[in-house]
Amino acid sequence: MRIGWLADSVGALRGGAEISSDTLVAAAPPGVEIVMCPPGHIAEDVDMYAILNCTTYDASIIPVLSRRPVVKSVRDQWTFGDDELRSWLLDNAALTVFNSPIHRYWFMYPVNTPVEVVPPPIDLERFRMAARESTEREGVLWLGAMHRHKGVLEAVHWARRHKVVVDFIGNGTCIPGSEKYVHYRGVIPYDDVPQTMARYERFLYLPRVLDGFARTVPEAWAAGCELVTGDMVGSMWWISNRPQDLERGAEMFWGAVKGCVE
Repeated sequence: MRIGWLADSVGALRGGAEISSDTLVAAAPPGVEIVMCPPGHIAEDVDMYAILNCTTYDASIIPVLSRRPVVKSVRDQWTFGDDELRSWLLDNAALTVFNSPIHRYWFMYPVNTPVEVVPPPIDLERFRMAARESTEREGVLWLGAMHRHKGVLEAVHWARRHKVVVDFIGNGTCIPGSEKYVHYRGVIPYDDVPQTMARYERFLYLPRVLDGFARTVPEAWAAGCELVTGDMVGSMWWISNRPQDLERGAEMFWGAVKGCVE
């Protein structure tokens, strides 16, 4: 089976959506060939399409998509991108995938397709191992893609209000300036994240808007951090209700895709 794969390319600013897309491609089951379809190059000789984040695509691709089954994986509130393409996909996809029950519940657009709730693919073993090897913990960590909707400023206000130093690690459009209780520590490779998290006592994440999953939260949880977060984080539902399924995202996703073509 050949699957046309549509996903935004974001260059150096790679967040959870991009990591998840790459992981799903790598986990494609035997017999599945992934055909990359960047904007302007949508392959037609495929059996179906899988669409991840798609803000760089527009409605001109609808005639091609309409000839095959389409699975749309929604990663956020989908407030950016082409309105006509979004409406068409939410009316015509063979399946729409959300990252958590609260992601689906609070999604702001009408969905007129079958729906599955599937966590993004995530491997927590390295984080558990880092927790086992950790000998000393101290401080509060904020780590991730630094954008306003991710709650960077809310975390800064939390640090000031509680008079607690918070170390910020990441890159993006909303990098905090260092001050008494706010220390910006730059960027680290993703391979260094488990050991870094395991050195901290608490992990802080207070997004400004609903985050349908937020992979850094279960990663910090597996690394042994106390979580300081609210009720706007979809991965907290999995941690609280179905922790055994947190690492089954790739399996569940490909099972759902297979169900669309059988």
